[in-house]
Amino acid sequence: MSATVHAAKTVALAAAAAVAITAVGQGIWGALAIANVRLSPAIPWAPAVMLLVLPLMLALLGGKIGPQAGAAARRALLPLKAVSGVVWTWSLIAGGLGIAFCALLWITLGELVPAAANALPDLGQMPTWTKLAFLGMGIVAAPLTEECAFRGYAMTMIRKVMPDAWALVLVSLMFALVHLTHGFYLTKLSVYLLVGLGLGFTAWRAGSLIPAAVVHSAGDLTFFTLVWPYDAHRAHVSLATADAAFWLQVALTAALGAATLAAYAGLARATRTGAASAPGGLTLAAA
Repeated sequence: MSATVHAAKTVALAAAAAVAITAVGQGIWGALAIANVRLSPAIPWAPAVMLLVLPLMLALLGGKIGPQAGAAARRALLPLKAVSGVVWTWSLIAGGLGIAFCALLWITLGELVPAAANALPDLGQMPTWTKLAFLGMGIVAAPLTEECAFRGYAMTMIRKVMPDAWALVLVSLMFALVHLTHGFYLTKLSVYLLVGLGLGFTAWRAGSLIPAAVVHSAGDLTFFTLVWPYDAHRAHVSLATADAAFWLQVALTAALGAATLAAYAGLARATRTGAASAPGGLTLAAA
């Protein structure tokens, strides 16, 4: 089998694994949430059940439980090692700036190019504490599932058959395309692509999914509460009629983008030298 054919088969298998893990993980949470809303909306039992499901899912994907055949391979596909304080610091700085940049970019692009608002769960008249429980689980279940799927299984598999940078871009494209469920809009897909690149770079340089998962959860919280609920009512502008406030927003978006790139460069420097080696040959800075 030629190297090209082997690489193509690996990429296809990685994409299938990522889609399957995402579909199963989010499908279970979605089914539980729908059943909870329809049967007993005053009692948030679905998040409690999902709290039991997620550790089992992580243990199965990470080779801790389930068939012993292939357990070692599954463990290698799910890097969940602890990282140093330096790596945590740069991951959170870059991630926080990236969240702010992507949120403002989403808003700016949404004002320039009309697009359907992302559908949000209709929790109706559910008690506040039930809504908070659903929100809390929503920003845990989706990030964990997607990090395992894309930055874990898919990127680890693809890094074995092509350079790391190419694997990062390819997996980020997969991550963007899986969000076509939110509509085929190039503006939305471009933001999802940037999110995938940021999370993928964090997981790659840290040698662990944990910092990326934390940033992913914070990003989902930001978009669920501060961005997506207002998409349908956001005013649209054109470049010809944009006022000073809009151009100030564009300038702030550009500044945040530059700061985000600088922070990721800091993460790259922090993980370039040191004594602790991560999977794939990456060396991590000591704490």
